[in-house]
Amino acid sequence: MLFLSEWFWDGLVFGGIAGTCGVLTGSPLDTLKVRQQLSGATGGGIINAARALIKTEGLSGLFKGASAMALAQAPINATIFGANHFATLWMQGSQGGLPLSAAQVFACGSFSGIMQSLVLSPFELIKTQQQMDSVGRRGGNISMREVTVKILGQLGPLGLYRGMSATLVRSYFDLYRSLVQ
Repeated sequence: MLFLSEWFWDGLVFGGIAGTCGVLTGSPLDTLKVRQQLSGATGGGIINAARALIKTEGLSGLFKGASAMALAQAPINATIFGANHFATLWMQGSQGGLPLSAAQVFACGSFSGIMQSLVLSPFELIKTQQQMDSVGRRGGNISMREVTVKILGQLGPLGLYRGMSATLVRSYFDLYRSLVQ
């Protein structure tokens, strides 16, 4: 029962709040990054990219896709905390409750990253589609629902997981970096 309480408060509630704050502060930079990566534009820097985006799409253009990622934060963090806790308990139970080695902690974190990717990938795809929609025009932002219906109509349910391999690789490197520090 304590696990469910921790999972609810730490993962779902507090993780969702913290993640949403992170999305709101990082969204403008993420939007600019995605635009620069997908447009093929070279040079000019992030300041020029921001000026151009704000000039053509307004300040709200910096926050395209933020709603998808803000909505995703609670389930993503709940998945991370829950999967890591589950893997840790399972691994400790399989060795009589002994402390985990660094390799076992890495394995638990890797399991958590894989589980997180199952939740994160569809939201990231929706966010990127929203960021790239109506590039260079004010207004007319495509909604999360419209993007989801479009993807499902064109590619079916598995289409929501297009690009998941990159999310898995990123999760692995994030985990590795945290262990090395």
